[in-house]
Amino acid sequence: MDKLKNSLLDILVFVLGLIIVIGSMTFFSACGPMEKDGMEMWMNCHWAQVAITISGAVITLLSLISIFLNGKLKSIFNFLEAIGGVLVILFPTVLIHTCMMNDMQCNAVMKPCAILFGALAAVIAVIGAVINLKKKD
Repeated sequence: MDKLKNSLLDILVFVLGLIIVIGSMTFFSACGPMEKDGMEMWMNCHWAQVAITISGAVITLLSLISIFLNGKLKSIFNFLEAIGGVLVILFPTVLIHTCMMNDMQCNAVMKPCAILFGALAAVIAVIGAVINLKKKD
């Protein structure tokens, strides 16, 4: 029971990572391809979605590993999860710009969801890291 209690924040970050991965491919996905001269052309928002999905997968993997760790090593993994959460926020807002029109799927749904779930993952991971740093093993 004590192990589960110590890993509760890691489990929350794991679930958030899964939501980011699954959500970015389903309910908060980016815009579809555009047709130009008979060819499909992917917009920047598609590549932001791919980056969000990869970051979510990394967060999920790090938090899964972190569940089985203790002490300072666990806090290092927590800080890495937080960096992943920040990247989920930065990809559609700063690093890979989305469409210019505010009513497009990427701006209306994907970007706010990425900000929300990325921020939650980052904050919970930092809280877990601070708690683990203060523990005496």
